[in-house]
Amino acid sequence: MIITHPATLPKKTYDTIILDLGSVLIDVDQNIVATILGNHIYTLSPETCRRMFISMPFKRCAAGIITPDKAIDELYAYFPKKQVDIFKTLSFARAFQSLPEGRELFKQARSRARRVYILTNITPDQFEYIQETTPFIKEADGYTTSFGAKSRKPDPAIYQTLINHYTITPQTTLFFDDLENNCKAAATFGIDSVVCDHRQDVLSFFAALDVTNVG
Repeated sequence: MIITHPATLPKKTYDTIILDLGSVLIDVDQNIVATILGNHIYTLSPETCRRMFISMPFKRCAAGIITPDKAIDELYAYFPKKQVDIFKTLSFARAFQSLPEGRELFKQARSRARRVYILTNITPDQFEYIQETTPFIKEADGYTTSFGAKSRKPDPAIYQTLINHYTITPQTTLFFDDLENNCKAAATFGIDSVVCDHRQDVLSFFAALDVTNVG
């Protein structure tokens, strides 16, 4: 079942698409994380790494409040020293991989819509790697990052930053995000949204919508 906000999308034509990165276009490959950990996996598990990346220090980093190095230093307040000592010596950037369904969603959006934007909660180092290794940032018409906007979804400020910077018309815009709260926040601006948690179903759903590159 596809969840949208509003619950039933109105019959209209969309000319602008906004896409989240994490879990929509890209994801962390846990097999690569395990390879990066090597023998450290007995002390620092992939699951613990995941919890570190979604911990408060990294949320603060994604919001542009602190640097990535400072975020790692703050991990000591939340995780055992031995685990953080290992974590800070490793680079997990290559674990960020584009998703097959994400590539297809972006391809469809790029070919059908007039404008395509990226709106993402992300840290500067993660964004730099994704910018270099995937086509999404280069081929989009623009982007707003949480660290650049000093605000994280679902905070209204990050949506307003994107809308103002690119003069987006909310009423003809469709947003895809994996978290429903982020979609609900977009809807408060008049932006229709789709919760992207069943990616293959979302592709079929999007293919049936009226989208135009004329405008």
